[in-house]
Amino acid sequence: MPTNKNAQLRYQVLDRCFSDFTHKYSIDDLIDKVNDVLYDLNGTEVSIRQIRDDIKYMRDRVTYNAPIKAYP
Repeated sequence: MPTNKNAQLRYQVLDRCFSDFTHKYSIDDLIDKVNDVLYDLNGTEVSIRQIRDDIKYMRDRVTYNAPIKAYP
């Protein structure tokens, strides 16, 4: 089993959330959005740790270099 199972799908969902400038998503909102899609697809869910690791990966210069910033 690959270690990055459903990673691309999670990145797409997170990207859609980050691209929506009319709504500011909290970490709990992001988890809910990703879990909704994954549960509908194959009945699995992710943890807060996985979402944080995905955001960290997306911020990385080598991979995506996404300008993701947290709001207070």
